[in-house]
Amino acid sequence: MFRRGLVFCLFLMVLVWRPPVTAGDPQRVFGPEYDFWDGDWSPDGRLLALAGKPHYLPAEEARIWLWKADGEKLTLLTNTPDYCDDWPRWSPDGRYLALVRRELGGQKRICLWWKEMETGAGRRLTAGPDDRQPSWSPDGRAIGFRRGRGPREAVLAVWERATGKVWTLPLPPGLLGEPFWGCDGFIYYTRYQVLERETRIGGVSHRVSVIGGGRLWRYDPRTGRHEPLTPEGYDRRMPVLSPDGRRLTFYGQRGREETVFSIPDPTKWALYLQDLVTGRLQEVAITVAVTGGPPIWSRDGRTLCFYSLRDKFPALWAATLGEEPSDGGQPSSS
Repeated sequence: MFRRGLVFCLFLMVLVWRPPVTAGDPQRVFGPEYDFWDGDWSPDGRLLALAGKPHYLPAEEARIWLWKADGEKLTLLTNTPDYCDDWPRWSPDGRYLALVRRELGGQKRICLWWKEMETGAGRRLTAGPDDRQPSWSPDGRAIGFRRGRGPREAVLAVWERATGKVWTLPLPPGLLGEPFWGCDGFIYYTRYQVLERETRIGGVSHRVSVIGGGRLWRYDPRTGRHEPLTPEGYDRRMPVLSPDGRRLTFYGQRGREETVFSIPDPTKWALYLQDLVTGRLQEVAITVAVTGGPPIWSRDGRTLCFYSLRDKFPALWAATLGEEPSDGGQPSSS
C-alpha cells in the first residue's frame, strides 16, 4: 500500500505544477568583478561565506570569502597558496566553517577541513583522496559528505566530530552526490545514472561515460528509511531543504528523457521549489547552471540564491520568493 501511494504521489508531483513564485527578477548577489559559484549563510544571517576568486584569475586561485550583507563588505578568509578552497558550510552554532580543500601539489588530495572562526585556526578533518560536498548534521555533531571512488562511483559518508571517525552510509552502490542533512533528520542527495557511449574524435572511436539522469532521494540514518522523491525520466540535482523543513529546492532540467544525457545547457535548466506537504512543484528561476554549488536558502526562508552564468561570468543570483499559501500542514516524517 505504501509503495502504491508513493507512486501516485510521484505522478501527482509531475502534474501539479504552478507558475513561478519569484517576486521580481533575480539580482546578482555581489559585484561583477568577482566569480562566485557557491556559498552559505551564517546561522545569524549576517554573513555569507562565498567560494570564488577575482575575475580572470585561474581556478586554482579559488578561496573562501566573507560578505557582510548590511555593510556590503567583502573579506578574504582563506589565502593558502598550496590549496584552492570550495563549498563553505557553517556549523549550526556558527563556530566553524567546513570547506573543501584541494592540494595543488604533492598528492593532490581533496579533503574536508574546517576553519575555527574565533581563532582562525584550520584543521583537516578527512584524509581524502576525494572527499567533497560537506553538510552539517542539525545538531552539529557530524558532517555528511561525498566520497569519490573513481569516475563512476561515489558513496555518502559521515565524519563524527567527537571521535574523528568516518563511516559510510549503507546505501545501494552507485554515483551519489550533493548530500544535504536537513533539519528533519533526513539526508537528501542525488543519485546519478552513468551511460556508456561510443564517440569518434579525429577518426578514432572512444568509449566515454556520460553522467546524467539525476534523481533525488532521502535517507534517514536513525531508522534506515530510504525513498525516492522525484520520478525517473527527469534530471534533478542538488537538493536543499528549507529552514522550516517543508520545502525542497533543487536544479532541474526543463525536459524529459530524450535530453537527460545531453550536455548541460544553462538555458534549459531551472531552479525548482517543491512543497513536501502538498506536492506543489514551482519554477523559481530559469537560466541556472549546474557546474557550481547547490541552491542557498536565506535563514528566514524568503530568498533563494542560485548559481548562474546569465551575464557570462560565474555568479550567485538571489530570487525573492512570493507569499506561499498557508494550509497549516506539516512535513511528513512517517
